[in-house]
Amino acid sequence: MPCLQGGQQLNRWRRAAQCLEAGIKFKKQELDKLHPHSLLDIKFSSGAMEIPCIFVDEFTETLFRNLVAFEQTCPQFGDDITAYIVFLSQLISMPEDVVLLARREIIVHHLDSDEMVSDLFTMLSKDVVFDFNGQHYLKTIRQMIEAYYQSRLNRWMAWLWLNHLRNPWLVLAAFATIVVLVCTVVQTVYGLLAYIDPPGGNT
Repeated sequence: MPCLQGGQQLNRWRRAAQCLEAGIKFKKQELDKLHPHSLLDIKFSSGAMEIPCIFVDEFTETLFRNLVAFEQTCPQFGDDITAYIVFLSQLISMPEDVVLLARREIIVHHLDSDEMVSDLFTMLSKDVVFDFNGQHYLKTIRQMIEAYYQSRLNRWMAWLWLNHLRNPWLVLAAFATIVVLVCTVVQTVYGLLAYIDPPGGNT
């Protein structure tokens, strides 16, 4: 179970922007006619989260609000829709998160702004009864993502990539620096060996 410092459990999903900072990649789950998937089929493997594309329009709020209300009043039918809505509401809790997923064609919307999309899902999850530590279908994925996020190595590598290595000129300069450094070390080693055991010396 992922925990914060002091042993406090983290009862929420990380925002999309936070996931990106840890090197988590977002991919649109492509439709496979041989292995069709539903809107709820979210996957996470090797630092990549696959999410089916969701279309958001003026009818989305009514549709999901009715489905969540049905699950809330009839718990015997499960809580998959509720878990999905809570997941999305926290993943895209800020407009910049919507932009991030829209660029990857995971979210396609026809609302007036990205802020309206994030607000829509925030309102859908408001006052919803949901147990993060219960046996909902996204529990294992949430734990895997949190464990990936908590890795300092993953966050450091992501920071390095986002701030430096995406610039090809910086990559080229870093490579040239490494080559020069290796050549300098090799030259120094050969110089020391020649000094210790000069060619033509006593045998």
